[in-house]
Amino acid sequence: MFHCGIIRYIHLLYLESVALIDKHAGENLVGDIIEEFWYISAVLYSKINPFMIRHFGMDKVGFFLRRIKRARTIEVEGSLFGFDPEVSTSFGHMLGGSFNEPETHKLLKSVINNLDGIDLFVDVGSNIGEFVIDIASFDKVGRVIGFEPNLPCVKSCLKSIELNGLKKAEIRQKLLKDSKEPVTFDISGENANAHSIFTPPNKSDVIYSSTIDDEFGDVNVSSILLIDVEGAEALVLAGARSFIERNIPFIIFEYNFVSTRYFSLEDVRKLLPSGYDIFRLRVKDGFLDRNMEDTWNCVAVHKDSPFYPVAMRLVR
Repeated sequence: MFHCGIIRYIHLLYLESVALIDKHAGENLVGDIIEEFWYISAVLYSKINPFMIRHFGMDKVGFFLRRIKRARTIEVEGSLFGFDPEVSTSFGHMLGGSFNEPETHKLLKSVINNLDGIDLFVDVGSNIGEFVIDIASFDKVGRVIGFEPNLPCVKSCLKSIELNGLKKAEIRQKLLKDSKEPVTFDISGENANAHSIFTPPNKSDVIYSSTIDDEFGDVNVSSILLIDVEGAEALVLAGARSFIERNIPFIIFEYNFVSTRYFSLEDVRKLLPSGYDIFRLRVKDGFLDRNMEDTWNCVAVHKDSPFYPVAMRLVR
């Protein structure tokens, strides 16, 4: 199997090289061929990266992604994304045609498809727009708003929104937390998917933060709230208390080895109104359970919301 993969890789590289030579006969081909070599390598490694992580603990796709120097349009599960080399490592598995968090996409699809409609989807920490673009493609979702402080990521999101002609999607270049104040934040493109208000920035700038309560005022609609902000999830929830009390949204928040340095599930329970139930989102299949020993994302669902019966059907 391994040798077949190597042969196929060499064959694909050969075909791409021949195509480039035919297209650019007489031009300087070295740069084009090197670029295509790294691009094809990144695509192929993206496809096998989950296997390498699962069986060997090796996540090396970033090595290939960093070597792609040209912007491209890629397709992931029917949606187009503007690949920007400045934030290349944020694309992860996407060059291989799959989303970085397939279990979360599966869960969201199950929830959306089992309800009459969702008025608002809010994505806090949108990065390159993986969820913004996917969720905005659902007819049942009325409006999609993403929040992302990193400008290179925002530009990538805007390009992808344009490529897909998504009128309902919007990206706001803002950092959300529990208060409005100046915050020093990493604005570099390198490893933009891991930037946090808690870690020393490589290239910093002062950004004025906002809160969900300030952004949405008295909005009262059926809503889903997705929060992935590298350890600051509890701060975002603290700044969304009025919104949550009023809308009792379906909430997905990151809770993993990074998150546990800064908050606990008990902290989250204290921030949420009574009536919320918390589940683990299972990485292996996109279903829910109550085993909190090894989590990546968790889901909070209010027992009086229309989301709860749907969630309960997904509990294993």
